[in-house]
Amino acid sequence: MKRIELDVMEDISKTVIDMLKLCNGVEVVSMGDVEMATEEQVAACVAQAIAELRADKMAFRSYDFTWILVAMNEYQVEDIEGFRSPQAFVDYLRLAGVEKLPDRTTLHINNVEGVFPDWQFDDTEEPQEVLRRINIVRRFLSAYRRAKRTLHDGFHNNLE
Repeated sequence: MKRIELDVMEDISKTVIDMLKLCNGVEVVSMGDVEMATEEQVAACVAQAIAELRADKMAFRSYDFTWILVAMNEYQVEDIEGFRSPQAFVDYLRLAGVEKLPDRTTLHINNVEGVFPDWQFDDTEEPQEVLRRINIVRRFLSAYRRAKRTLHDGFHNNLE
């Protein structure tokens, strides 16, 4: 059996539980309120995810922060509502403790069209580069969620 964790809005939680009860082979193991991460915890998870990307053997260039910024502005990253400007994003990363930051002028958010992961880029049509950029965001999202799970698990371990 596999365990799947869902975050459900309070007002539809009863409906979701009732639907799950109708499914064969599904057992509701536990329910409870989710502890919301603080702004500092979210920033720490962002910094940890970026550090993980940089530690990987994958080439991570300073302009690759653009794709993370665009994803955040599309609300792809839970707990982050986006940034008004590339400078606001760089300032946020600095406060989060991220080192070797890009200059705001290297973040060209207008080069991206569409919605993630179906982005098109004005500055390249090369399939390998398009895939590399999309994979940067996929790996960032994965690393960010992993950091949040670690934070969440640590929070629950401290309660016990």
